[in-house]
Amino acid sequence: LVDVYADLLIRMKTSPTPTFTATPTITPTPDLRSVEAIYANLQSALSSRDWDTVLTNLDSLRKADPGYKTAEIDGLYYLALRMRGVDKILLQEGEVCSDINLEGGIFDLTQAERFGTLDAVAEGLRTISRLYIIGASYWDQDWEQVQRIFDQVRAGNPYLRDSSCMTATERYRFATIKRALFYIDIGDVCAAEEQFNMA
Repeated sequence: LVDVYADLLIRMKTSPTPTFTATPTITPTPDLRSVEAIYANLQSALSSRDWDTVLTNLDSLRKADPGYKTAEIDGLYYLALRMRGVDKILLQEGEVCSDINLEGGIFDLTQAERFGTLDAVAEGLRTISRLYIIGASYWDQDWEQVQRIFDQVRAGNPYLRDSSCMTATERYRFATIKRALFYIDIGDVCAAEEQFNMA
């Protein structure tokens, strides 16, 4: 009986070794067009400012012939990433606030920097977007920080907004009112009046 019990304990402590099964890798359908056909499609996408298609065609060109018009292709990568980044940050005609993607815009601008130095407008948008995201991270946590950060953001771009549709100016005003209410709660009417006047 002791032998059977010992054998049972050993079996309970050991588990079967799992067998490895490799996950199949999915390979994208190769672009079999000639480099001239891809380049023609690229030019068409450029004229319509379709940055996603431009980037897809640039990738196809690089895969088909890495040496094809290297300097020009690098310049087009820069242009497409820079323009798509700016478009993601700023509300475009016909778009709604949910189309705004500050993080995606920052990422595209950072990727564009691999192909050349960002111009002052793009660099400024990237910096102010980062500041907006930092300020929004304090929302409902620290109204003084929100107010301080959005005061800087609204000075740089008062109408900058994220997918919530709140502009930097609106966020600053809201935080200032919250601070005024805090001062009322603690009985500092003078500080509250100052905050209300700022709002």
